[in-house]
Amino acid sequence: MMKLVFAFALLCAFVPSGLLACKTIEEIDQCAYEISFLENRDLKVPSNDGEVIAMCDKGKAGVKCLKDEAVACMTGPMKSITIKVLNDLENHLNVRCDSPPHRADFLKHVQCFTDAAKADEIRLCSDKHMVMMEKVSNMPKDNRLGGACCTAHSMRECVISKITDLCSGETGDYFNDMISEVTEENMQVVCNEYINLDQCNSKYDPASWGQLKAIADSHDVSALKSHKYKTVIPTILTSIKMADQSNKKLNLIYTIGIYLNHFAFGITSNVIWAALVDIGYIYNTPSQVTSYLVTFNSLGYLLGSISGSLYKWLNRQLTIVILVSSLAFTTSLVPYYGSLWLLFVCMVLNGIGGGTWDSNNNVWLVEMWPRINAPIIQASQFMYGAGTIVGPILVSPYVHGENTNTSYVSPDERKRSLALPFIGTGIIQIIVPIIFLILFLIRPYTKNNEINHTLDEVQPQLENVNRRSESKRALKLIMVAICLGTYDAAEIGYFFFSPSMFQYSKVLSAEEGAHVLSVLSAAYTIGRLVTAFISIKIRPDVIISYHFVIVIIAQSILFFGHDSPPLIYVGTVILGYGFSAMWPAILAFTDRYFRLSNRVGSLLFFFAGVFSLFTPFIVGPFLESNPLVLYAFEGFYILVSIILFIILRIWIGFHEPNEKSFSIFNK
Repeated sequence: MMKLVFAFALLCAFVPSGLLACKTIEEIDQCAYEISFLENRDLKVPSNDGEVIAMCDKGKAGVKCLKDEAVACMTGPMKSITIKVLNDLENHLNVRCDSPPHRADFLKHVQCFTDAAKADEIRLCSDKHMVMMEKVSNMPKDNRLGGACCTAHSMRECVISKITDLCSGETGDYFNDMISEVTEENMQVVCNEYINLDQCNSKYDPASWGQLKAIADSHDVSALKSHKYKTVIPTILTSIKMADQSNKKLNLIYTIGIYLNHFAFGITSNVIWAALVDIGYIYNTPSQVTSYLVTFNSLGYLLGSISGSLYKWLNRQLTIVILVSSLAFTTSLVPYYGSLWLLFVCMVLNGIGGGTWDSNNNVWLVEMWPRINAPIIQASQFMYGAGTIVGPILVSPYVHGENTNTSYVSPDERKRSLALPFIGTGIIQIIVPIIFLILFLIRPYTKNNEINHTLDEVQPQLENVNRRSESKRALKLIMVAICLGTYDAAEIGYFFFSPSMFQYSKVLSAEEGAHVLSVLSAAYTIGRLVTAFISIKIRPDVIISYHFVIVIIAQSILFFGHDSPPLIYVGTVILGYGFSAMWPAILAFTDRYFRLSNRVGSLLFFFAGVFSLFTPFIVGPFLESNPLVLYAFEGFYILVSIILFIILRIWIGFHEPNEKSFSIFNK
């Protein structure tokens, strides 16, 4: 049972605070204490096979307790590593406890511990380990992993040396083999720079290592036995939690900034498309050509979406500040470019800013709030939805729609009319990037995760372990991306082109079309607020499923009631609610089964941009002459997205994920 001390305590030495928060620290301590043979002096040394079986049952229960905690309360890569360690412990117990010969071997060698004097001297090694790990927990973060690894090696050497001297060489070899069987592979993966004491002596920080070795050489028994907790795990978790409080406050500040900027981004996203007909008159272009604004904007979005792959070389926060600022400037000048081609070029820059923001803000939130990311993302998307309501309301008093024989508005008049809403939108959009720049200079964001450097080091080993199934994970991620891309093309296409569709179909005026877009955005926003609470209890795949049904119902009402303004409003409300949860739910679904990283985010948002890129070529040529083509477009893409989701869900299976996959996309 000693193996738990080496493996699980080692991992806990650098698990971020809060990840093991479902049980109290005292409960976790008790789980570990029940199977920590060295720490728990109350465990009776077995004298027969029945008592060995009873000890084994306690050991299995303790491992299950810790494993259940890890599955329920840990996230990300450390969840995968911890579960692997505990699975190894569980498999080891099953082999040694369920086999009579193995139990007989254990019974034979454990008899040395019946001599209280020998047992106490061996257990002093564990007491020293407790004190050393308390020291490690108060070291700078960069030294904690090395300290935990080297402390584990020191304890192992102490225990095996004492058993060999006090019991026999055969018993020492027996327990040494037991430890190696369970911990060797995991130690090599996690402690790849400190896989033995020689490497600790040559590589680990000399001052820190000197303090730890002084404890290992100590003979002050009274000091070694004074501990607040029974095992080492609570000491480590408590110290990390205390060190982490300031980071949580900073995360809260950045989260508020992300929410405010997502609100501004919602305004920016809807202003241009609500004024698309007027923009066509300003630049003297037919609707088919004006619709290419979507193509150039989507092209920029594609380029911005791949920014997540560049953060090994670029600072993410500073990149967002620069590119979101370009989004603000290019939006504010839309009526004033003069040249259609200059407008197209600036729409590419606009899309780069939007793609950069969209592909990064969700990953940023997941990093800061890994355990509650689903409601956090839904709440963020609620802010975006609120912005999409404001956008059309902001521009609707200033749009004029199509010229008629009785009502003619010149391009210059339209330009002057749109100046206020577009410049105002640019000002709103630039506020948070300025705040982020100030924060970057004063208190820049860093990942609230002291294991990231460690993960960079162990990732190659983890990939080697999972290499055989890597291609399947990659294919599943690509399917998720295509599912999101086809769905997003339908959603964005409707937001972009529905105001123009209503005008061309002569059912609604330009101002009424903008109002319907506001109604769509209002239902969209309310839906996201509602789902922010629903997602606390309901899995994202369930949310995706019933929202697909709502979207189908809404599209049917809009298609069959396309010439009835009341039915248009009813269908729009239902469609807005149906659209509301899909985007954040697909992101939460991705994080649940694959882990949402910068690279995965780039993959998802790249595909989202790819399919939107072709929307103007499909819809634009027919929109003015046959406005209902938009519904055919919507139906096709929604159907493709549903089919992909069903295939993906069946492939993944309907069990709860025990761990999130490591993948080339997670780097």
